[in-house]
Amino acid sequence: MDWGCVSQMNIAIAIWGAMSGAETDMWDRHLDELLALVCTEVQLSGGPKLDAETLAAQVMLYAALMGATWLLDVPAMLRARISDLGPTTSRTDPRIKDDEGVRAPLQMFVNFLNLWESRDFGNVLAELPCGGRP
Repeated sequence: MDWGCVSQMNIAIAIWGAMSGAETDMWDRHLDELLALVCTEVQLSGGPKLDAETLAAQVMLYAALMGATWLLDVPAMLRARISDLGPTTSRTDPRIKDDEGVRAPLQMFVNFLNLWESRDFGNVLAELPCGGRP
């Protein structure tokens, strides 16, 4: 987990920041459990009672925002640094695994795409009070 920028902030931003570079399997297998635990711990610490589903939607909204504004250029960055990328090139590739400036954004991008598919970002956005419209 990445605890960079630890300070008072929106809890959904903190969760994305801590989990963005985690193994994709963590997101798939443990996100709901983690969010329930966060809600419980916030309340046990004297904070408000949080709803895990609402928190999940807020994390997905922030992940969508970060993915669309910062991570969509990861493939171009990779192509600029490694000329012979293949469709199965991953962060474990010897040309990537020791380069934090490439490996970390690539893992974050993979997590963003996985969440986009598995958590149905389109539906999350459509359920915004404004119906997904500005």
